[in-house]
Amino acid sequence: MQCVVLSGKPINEPIEQYALPICVVLSGKPINEPIEQYGPFVMTTRSELQQTIRDYQDGKNGFENAATWNSSIAELAYQ
Repeated sequence: MQCVVLSGKPINEPIEQYALPICVVLSGKPINEPIEQYGPFVMTTRSELQQTIRDYQDGKNGFENAATWNSSIAELAYQ
């Protein structure tokens, strides 16, 4: 499995990419905020999370084309 892990202080070195990563792991300083997560959705409160899911289901607030959208990156990863 290919994986990219980003964490820590920058080392100011160039990064070369020869293949698409299968996963990406990001790390940073904690912001001491609550987290609510459901599937791919992550918000800070349960009510925000529920509203985001409703927006997704209704195709509102940035999700207008979600039902028909296809990832070209995902297609490349499985070639």
